[in-house]
Amino acid sequence: MSSPESNRLKQAGEHLSMARDHLVVGVADAAQATSRAARVIKDEAGDGLDSLLEAGREALARTGEAVRRHPKLAVGGAIAVGYLLTRILRRR
Repeated sequence: MSSPESNRLKQAGEHLSMARDHLVVGVADAAQATSRAARVIKDEAGDGLDSLLEAGREALARTGEAVRRHPKLAVGGAIAVGYLLTRILRRR
């Protein structure tokens, strides 16, 4: 014969076992969701980086074309920018 106390202990053990199982499933689901979110963020960051790199390449190509078309203007502009940067940096 089992006593009422041993039945309660058995039921409590079963409840703890079920709670543990639910917790394990919940943690596994959270880990999967986190992994999916990390992949999405990685993909979006990669796309953003690719777009940024492409924009930089295009700007560099346009600058190169402008320098080839107007070399004297490019040298004059570089000298002017250098002069202004020197003035600004010397003030500090």
